Amino acid sequence: MSGDKYRIKILNYSRQKFFRQGFYKTSMDEISSELRISKKTIYKFFDTKEDLVSQIINDSLENDEIILDEIINSGDNVIIKFIRIMSYLQMRFSELSEYWLRDLQIHIPKKWEALDEFRVIKVNSVMKKLIEQGKREKSIKNLDSSLIIEITISSMRMILRNDFLTKNKLTVVDAYLQIFDLLLNGILTEKGKRMYNSEKRKIKSNFEKNLLLEREFYV
Repeated sequence: MSGDKYRIKILNYSRQKFFRQGFYKTSMDEISSELRISKKTIYKFFDTKEDLVSQIINDSLENDEIILDEIINSGDNVIIKFIRIMSYLQMRFSELSEYWLRDLQIHIPKKWEALDEFRVIKVNSVMKKLIEQGKREKSIKNLDSSLIIEITISSMRMILRNDFLTKNKLTVVDAYLQIFDLLLNGILTEKGKRMYNSEKRKIKSNFEKNLLLEREFYV
């Protein structure tokens, strides 16, 4: 197996394991044993476990940016764009366990802060374009754009807070779907609501399809 294939294999396996179980209590010995790869080989590509976690995060964010930019720059109407983004993020959030979120916030807070900064920048960029398009298409009410964006950012932060999820017995996906359904129904015009409600049923089927494609992407 070539060096690049070893690196991809380590990243793919660790990504799934860390997202599902967290990384703090997972040792490099465990990863080495389960992958049947020597620790020496793992350390050839990743100096520390934190380095491995950082690379997993960077790769995920890079992929997110590519997908979101493709959706935003497509010729779809704003409702279809919202549906596509919701479907994609539902798939992404379904991978994240409370253990992963907890470990990030507690054990590598600087990385968590960097992730938050990335989300703020991306939400600002994405929502600004969607709101402008939605107002042109008469699908979004003539509300203050900065207020809508700030509410969206605050909602994203709340969804990803492990203490909030635990206290309210919610998964990331449950919280995400409920909050963004409320948000969209609050900013959409009657025309936008009709389009959104007719398209919303596609989220489940798109979620299942995209989840399969996402898994294939990382194989």
